[in-house]
Amino acid sequence: MRRVLISTLGESPGVVTEAIDLLKSNGINLDKVLIISTVDMDAQGSMDLLLEHIPEYYGIEPENVLPIYINGIYNDIDSTEAVVNFLQRACFHC
Repeated sequence: MRRVLISTLGESPGVVTEAIDLLKSNGINLDKVLIISTVDMDAQGSMDLLLEHIPEYYGIEPENVLPIYINGIYNDIDSTEAVVNFLQRACFHC
């Protein structure tokens, strides 16, 4: 069974690394980190930091997924449509 951390990402990349650290301290070694973010500039800055840090520090390749809907790209996950899209994309990638 693959062990995948699915995480949303806003402006605080430390939330993702803290989750990885907590799982690791409980004996759970991850196979994959799936990070779903928006196109917000701050969120993308956090993503860039994580894409560089996670492979170097944890030896896990993260995957960046932007939640996209039919009429454009989300700036925030702040509607029912955005949440449904987020869940569908998360399930697709796992």
